[in-house]
Amino acid sequence: ALYALSWHESNKHELNNYHYNAVIDACARMGMWMKALQLASVMERSELETDRVTFNSTMSACEKGCEWEKAMQLNELLAKSRVESSTITHSAAISAFKQ
Repeated sequence: ALYALSWHESNKHELNNYHYNAVIDACARMGMWMKALQLASVMERSELETDRVTFNSTMSACEKGCEWEKAMQLNELLAKSRVESSTITHSAAISAFKQ
């Protein structure tokens, strides 16, 4: 997934939040919390819309990486954003805080 994203970026293809969210989710599944956070940051800098999927996947990556502090920061960002949280969001946050 990371290779595909990189290839599309290097070939100047227009990417949107769906592309990034898919790769962030793949990073979460692999426990690559730092890369998930980096990609979420790239989305913000590129003015791509971060949505519930972005927050849920990134928070899940932090939970798998035992990075509860980062998950708490994401939770605070979510609260300040216009993105509506969900049961999945709260579950990911609680799981991260348990670590």
